[in-house]
Amino acid sequence: MRLLSLEIGADHAGLALRDLLRRRLKLSRSLYRRLWAEDGVRVDGVVPAPFAVLAPGQRLTLDLTDRPSRVEPEHAALSIVYEDEFVAVVDKPAGWVVHPTSGVAGFTLAAGLAARYGSFHLVHRLDRDTSGLLVVARDPWSAQRLSDALSRRALCRSYVAIASREVPVDSGTIRAPIARRPGLALRVVAEDGRPAVTHFEVRHREPAGRTWLDVRLETGRTHQIRVHLAHIGCPLVGDERYGPQPTAWPRLCLHAAEVEIPHPRSGERLKFAAPWPEDLPRRPG
Repeated sequence: MRLLSLEIGADHAGLALRDLLRRRLKLSRSLYRRLWAEDGVRVDGVVPAPFAVLAPGQRLTLDLTDRPSRVEPEHAALSIVYEDEFVAVVDKPAGWVVHPTSGVAGFTLAAGLAARYGSFHLVHRLDRDTSGLLVVARDPWSAQRLSDALSRRALCRSYVAIASREVPVDSGTIRAPIARRPGLALRVVAEDGRPAVTHFEVRHREPAGRTWLDVRLETGRTHQIRVHLAHIGCPLVGDERYGPQPTAWPRLCLHAAEVEIPHPRSGERLKFAAPWPEDLPRRPG
């Protein structure tokens, strides 16, 4: 059983319980309904009415026990950068698929998470060939809080990317909508696509023409960094989908190096960094 317990303070006294849950704690409609249907809301140990008026000193308890994941668990040596009862941050190696899909066989990160936690919620995803940090919520309320943070850009993700050609400017922003075309596994820049914004700054230029970039996502479309850099004529090293052939490195040179999140329970800003993978070129400097 996973419980969230809050003492009603003076700032919440006089509120109807429903208003506290929906407006102040910002529970989604689906989670709100589920908690009531499963008697998962209690005040001082008693199941109250939704419109019960709260008084100072009362204790509100939410049962956030999650349903078991539908993913078949499979034990693996996960690289856990951080974990507590609400959130985990995992360092994913390149080559691991995050979640099982049709046509994907073998181990997935989701299977390893199911074995470790039983239930979990992926806040965002990484491509199979991208390494680095992934944020995982451990209950539906934390998932909602972190997803909200992602949508309002309070959850910040930073990448290191190696472009196969020289990027001519020291910094910039790529604003180009990205669309999925039926029957294609690729994403494309297209006027009818979803808005996508990528910020970049040059970290190092190699004499051979490769450019090391610090990249920050403002939006999170599938393959966004890969599509945007290819769009400006500087595809990633090792990108067999969007880059030139033959590839100049045996894997995609993209690493989710840092993530900063507001903790779903306390709101404290937490920042994490992933070590540089050994299967990428040695970092300059």
